Amino acid sequence: MADCDHNFSYAGLVWHFEKYSMPGSGAHGVIYEDRYFCQRCLEIRDINPRVQGNSYEKRVEGSIPK
Repeated sequence: MADCDHNFSYAGLVWHFEKYSMPGSGAHGVIYEDRYFCQRCLEIRDINPRVQGNSYEKRVEGSIPK
């Protein structure tokens, strides 16, 4: 919504796999991002992407797939 005065709230930690596997392995890096949503128009924004671990490891507790 173009004319929304956004009021973003933190919604949690989300993750997804990197597109390409790591060299010498079938594992993919896991990208975590902080998810926010607007309380008015419900727009979602995922910010602060960072790679942490790989697809063979357990995900961070409390995180959800993107």
